[in-house]
Amino acid sequence: LTRSGSASNRRELRLYDADLADTTPLAEIPTSERALLPPLEFNGASYWTLDRITIKDVTDSTHAMYFVNGATDNTLNRINVENFGLGIDLENGSHNTLIQNSLIGNMKPQYDYVCITLQGYRNFDVTTKNVRVIGNEIFNCNDGVQTVYNPQLGTQVDFQGLEILDNDIYITDARYSDGSGNLTTNGARACAENAIDLKAGTDNASNPVRISNNRMWGYRWTDSNCGGGSGRVSWGSVISAHYGARNIIINDNIVFDSGRGFAFTGEANDGDSRYFVSDVEVSGNVFHGFDESLFDYASSQGIALMVYGQFTKRFDIHDNVIVDTSYWSSNNKSNDNSYRCNVLVNAGTTKWWNYSRVDVSGNAYFDTVVHNLDSQPVSYSSVADAQHEDLCFTRKRQSAPEALCLNDAKPTANSPHSCASSVAAL
Repeated sequence: LTRSGSASNRRELRLYDADLADTTPLAEIPTSERALLPPLEFNGASYWTLDRITIKDVTDSTHAMYFVNGATDNTLNRINVENFGLGIDLENGSHNTLIQNSLIGNMKPQYDYVCITLQGYRNFDVTTKNVRVIGNEIFNCNDGVQTVYNPQLGTQVDFQGLEILDNDIYITDARYSDGSGNLTTNGARACAENAIDLKAGTDNASNPVRISNNRMWGYRWTDSNCGGGSGRVSWGSVISAHYGARNIIINDNIVFDSGRGFAFTGEANDGDSRYFVSDVEVSGNVFHGFDESLFDYASSQGIALMVYGQFTKRFDIHDNVIVDTSYWSSNNKSNDNSYRCNVLVNAGTTKWWNYSRVDVSGNAYFDTVVHNLDSQPVSYSSVADAQHEDLCFTRKRQSAPEALCLNDAKPTANSPHSCASSVAAL
C-alpha cells in the first residue's frame, strides 16, 4: 500500500458480512468466514483503518505487516496475525499507530521472532512517536512487544509516547522446552524471552513510555536452541529493559508465574555509558509467584525486581505488592534509587544487593526479611497479618476469557499498612 487517506477521509479495509453482528469477537468467527489477506506493507501509506482482518499462515513471508517510510496515523482494530517471523513491524517514523483489541501470536518458535516491534534504521536517527498498543492478546512470541536499539551502529532511536496498556501478554506450555530445543509442555525452559523487551525508550521526559494495566505470565529461562537471538537468553523476565531504555513508567500491571518479574540491566558492558537504563517509575504492580524452587536454574531466578549496572539509576519503586517470591529485589551496582511503601508478603529477602545513594523506607514486611536499610519498616511475622484477600481478574480477554485469582495479593481496609492503594482499589 502506497496511497494515503487523510484525517477526515480515512481509507479502510474491513470484514463485512450482513449476517454477522459487528460485535462478534474475531476469535468466534470461523476461518472460512473471515476476511483473509496476504501480508501487507504500508510504504508511506497513512490514515488507514483495518478492522476484523486476518493475516496468518503465509509460509513464504517474514512479516505479516510492515510499516515503513513514514506510514503514520494507521489503526489496526480487531485483527488476527499469526505464524510469521515478525507480526507487526513499525519502522522509520510510524507515528500515531494504534493497535487495539487484536489477537497477535503464535509466531514461529525459532529465535528472535516478535509479535510487535518498533525499530529504528541502520543509517540515520529515527523518532517514532505515540504508538499505542491497547487491549490486545499477545501470545507465544519470542518477545511480545519489543523496542530495538543498536548503539554499536552509532544511530539513535526515540520511542516517545509509546503506550502498552491493558493487554494480555503470555506464553503457554506449548512453547516450553527441555533445554535442547525440543518442545515439551512440562519443560523448565522456553522457546521465548520476554513479554516486553525494551532496548530503547525516550529522552523526552514529558512524553514517556507507559506500560500499564497489563496482565503478563508464563515466562521461563530461554532455551537458546529455539528462542532468543545470537545466543542471547532471558532468565524468564516478564519485562526486560536494557541498552538505552529511559524515561519509562510501569504501573498497575499484574505479573505472575515466571522466572523473574522486571529486570533492568546495564548489560555486560558495564563500563560503557551507551548501555544504561534510567529514570524509571515502577508502582502499583502486583508480582506473584516468583519462586526459585520451581525452576532447575535456581541461582538466578525468583527475583521480582532486579536493577543492575553502574549506569542504571534513578528508579522510583513504590507501592507494589509482591507475594510468594524468593527475592523481592536485587539492587546491584545501581545508584540513586528509591524503594518505598512496597508490600511484601512471603516475599523472601533481597539478593545481590550493593548500593550507594539508595533510599529504602516505609516498606511493609509480612513473613519477609526486613531490609537492614529500611528506615521506617512495618513488620509482621505471618502472611495472615497482612489481612489481604485474593486478587481476582479476567485474562485472555480477546480469545477465551477466563477468571483467575492470585492469593493474598489484594490489600483491604483492614490491612495494617497504607501502601499500594491502587492495588486495593482493583
